[in-house]
Amino acid sequence: MKKMTLLCLAFFVFLNVQAIAQESPTDIILSFLKNNPNKMSLSYSVNGKEYIHYSDDLLVTVGQLSNMVIAVEYARQAAAGKIQPEKPVKISDINVYNLNTNRFNVWTDYLTYTKKLRGGSIRLKDVAAGMISFSSESCADYLIDLLGMENINDNLQKLKLYQHTQIFPIGAADMLCSNPYNSPPELYIDSLYKLSQTDFIDATIKLRETLKKDTVLLNQINYESEHKHEYLSLLSDKAPKSSTQEYVSLAEKINSRNYFSKAEQDHLNYVMEAIPMTSPITSKHFQYCGFMTSANIDMVMAVLYGTDKKGNKVQLACVFSDLSRSEHIDIATNINHFIFDIAENFDHMRKFKSELNNIIRN
Repeated sequence: MKKMTLLCLAFFVFLNVQAIAQESPTDIILSFLKNNPNKMSLSYSVNGKEYIHYSDDLLVTVGQLSNMVIAVEYARQAAAGKIQPEKPVKISDINVYNLNTNRFNVWTDYLTYTKKLRGGSIRLKDVAAGMISFSSESCADYLIDLLGMENINDNLQKLKLYQHTQIFPIGAADMLCSNPYNSPPELYIDSLYKLSQTDFIDATIKLRETLKKDTVLLNQINYESEHKHEYLSLLSDKAPKSSTQEYVSLAEKINSRNYFSKAEQDHLNYVMEAIPMTSPITSKHFQYCGFMTSANIDMVMAVLYGTDKKGNKVQLACVFSDLSRSEHIDIATNINHFIFDIAENFDHMRKFKSELNNIIRN
């Protein structure tokens, strides 16, 4: 029963977007923004023209949205023959990076349900797809090891993501921020805040290498500590940063179908789109569509791109930050519905833009 519940959750969150009977998701977001105008950054473009820009040049935490850059490096190396997308990967090798979260369980349940998990292994390309559609830290950290962190970060300049800070293993950083050695919490949190970003990343990499060998330490990390909120706030502070404007530019490159080589684009299409396009609702409206959402203790973020049946190319990136617990629940519950609503329905998008302009003026 638990597995079936997780499967239903996975398909609801990642594959299905449907109308809500009462107040629309877009109206819920607008109501939130009227009272919290400084808690959202959003960029939206149609057919290469920026249509909505709301604090979209601000540097904000993008966290696991940076998985999209990892996906680009994956596609480059796959196209160059450096890695083999069909190569079997043992799920136990991914489990080394597991944070004991439901996200990992939902992903593996999905793999079992779709019969992609066979004999304890999956294809490498399904690891990459899980990194996007399930925002899996485990898959991302595995791919960072495989592809090379320096190679991944070289893409920031190539893709003209000039604001983007360095990408590093978020799963390992979560482990570091969770006080694995059980030091006095307040002193530990303060010591990590004082670290430079370079030193923090170095500490993350060092811990990750230690945990690969020390399973006792790995298994004793308490992710449900009474200081969980402070630990996750620390992680949010240290996570990769960029702007929603830059993520729309990246989405435009993927959506254009002509920025990357054909081989690179083919690999990206599978990683970004294979799971979303299994939804009849998504495939009814879009020729192709890729999206990912992610959240942490006080943030919710999303990127979507798609080309609809009329050939319109839509790109959207948004980040909601500094959320209270109740706000986090409201935004996380409605984020998928909201982004698809304004991506699919241009009348709703124009209404949203008009209301957003009213909020700006007031």
